[in-house]
Amino acid sequence: MCLIPLLVATALDQTTYLVTLGQGAFFFSTLFLPPRMSGRIVMGSLVVALGLGFYLIGGTVAPTPWIAVVFTFFVCVNLSYLSGWKIGGPLALTLVMIYTAGLNTGSPEKASANFLVFAFVMSWSAIISLLPIWTPLPPTAGQ
Repeated sequence: MCLIPLLVATALDQTTYLVTLGQGAFFFSTLFLPPRMSGRIVMGSLVVALGLGFYLIGGTVAPTPWIAVVFTFFVCVNLSYLSGWKIGGPLALTLVMIYTAGLNTGSPEKASANFLVFAFVMSWSAIISLLPIWTPLPPTAGQ
């Protein structure tokens, strides 16, 4: 269901933002699903708020390779602190993937142009995760 915006854009032959729609849906759909609604809301808000920030950071530092390397190091170090938290480990991996999606835009202009579409698909995915039809899938004990 996270891919519905991508499928609609494809059906309407609107190919400009297909990569952005696909990335956002994929990144959110790879996360575990907390059993409680409050956990889903917290996870969704963290992914949307922090993820969009990391996306813009990635796009902003992309044109200058040495700055991109430095920020990539700092992003990974900061997110590694989340890995000890039951929810934070999978969340940290998703945020790093979102940061690299911003890097892949190649420029602040492209990241900025894709931002609203990325925000839409991440928000859509967070809202879809709140539906009661999903079977919760908490992280495994090893995480």
